[in-house]
Amino acid sequence: MYSSYLNNLGENNLYLSHYYFIGQFILLSIFFSKILNGKKLVAAIKKILIAIIILLIGYYSFYPKDYFRWNVFEIAITSIPLLIYSFIFFTQKIDFKANNLFIYFNSGFFVYLLSSTLLFTLGNIGLENIEIKPIKIIVWKINSFLYLSYQILVFAEWYKNFRKVKDVSFK
Repeated sequence: MYSSYLNNLGENNLYLSHYYFIGQFILLSIFFSKILNGKKLVAAIKKILIAIIILLIGYYSFYPKDYFRWNVFEIAITSIPLLIYSFIFFTQKIDFKANNLFIYFNSGFFVYLLSSTLLFTLGNIGLENIEIKPIKIIVWKINSFLYLSYQILVFAEWYKNFRKVKDVSFK
């Protein structure tokens, strides 16, 4: 809402994307470190988390003007590890054949993050030169549809695995 508000005022709102991508990276790295199996893997996730945060702090220290621009480097550096963690989650679910906890969430997350990462990185490079506005709109509508699909799978995950079913008995 704040981003739309700034946009309506004609103000730059691109800096808000940094909070989204970095926040998503931090929270989901912690999430995957809790649900993935293997001490070495969890340790690696934590090390990658710290290394990328330090890398981004260093990057914005050397290039402070990029804080107010769309940063493809940041998108790639925060999204690719999450895609790898998500893929590892799938492989562990196949190997262990345990419960299906978080499978809906991870499925939606993987599809959405993969497509949005490609859209945000490649799309900005290729679509900047395209003057055909309908193509840009179609691409963003596809992204919106995939995000909605992701949210539906998050709801399915909650509904199937986390909602509390009240025992209603008639006496």
